[in-house]
Amino acid sequence: MNQGRKVENQKRSWLERAYAWACERLYHELAWSYDLVSWVVSGGRWSRWREASLLYMRKMQTGRTLELGFGTGELLITLAQKADHKLYGLELSSAMHQVTDKKLKCQQLAVPRVRASAQNIPYATASFDTIISTFPAPYILDRSTLQECRRVLAPDGRLIIVGLWTTIDYPWLQELPLFYGKPTKEMRDAVCQRLAQANLHAEFLMHEDGRTQVSIVVAKADA
Repeated sequence: MNQGRKVENQKRSWLERAYAWACERLYHELAWSYDLVSWVVSGGRWSRWREASLLYMRKMQTGRTLELGFGTGELLITLAQKADHKLYGLELSSAMHQVTDKKLKCQQLAVPRVRASAQNIPYATASFDTIISTFPAPYILDRSTLQECRRVLAPDGRLIIVGLWTTIDYPWLQELPLFYGKPTKEMRDAVCQRLAQANLHAEFLMHEDGRTQVSIVVAKADA
């Protein structure tokens, strides 16, 4: 029994390392393929999951919004097209900036963007009403990231995190355990506790989309 568990843990550890390596490539030299890979692994639902964040935004017409880790810029474009508000983007990967720049120019849109780390957001205190992050890497729950989010959020502002977990009812996609999985109560509580330590009071939701569920965390800054 113990030997079987050890083999399973070793297998999972190898898969986790491989998954992390693949994600790193997608954010750099393979950034051009990110949209396609995302579409495939989500069964074509990636854009629907990403845009679930719009259901939880406030002040869409006048608010100041920052997207952390905007990736290939799809949500930035959607937000710029849907609302006349002050929109900004932050992304560390230069390759993602290049992909996004091409898309914005094609759409004749202009969105202020910075290349920076989420652990050191280069904006003034209380600059934003909303911060959005969709399908983020683990940095999003880093204490420094959350402290920075709280700093740049205005009183009563919100941090919206989409896709920490995704559950899906497609058998072939369920074979991707590092991407899909149902969070336990302990996992949810741990996320909310980490946010609370940064004075962000969180509500954990599961957004249903057909045969899939995507986690939505809405964390409100102290007034």
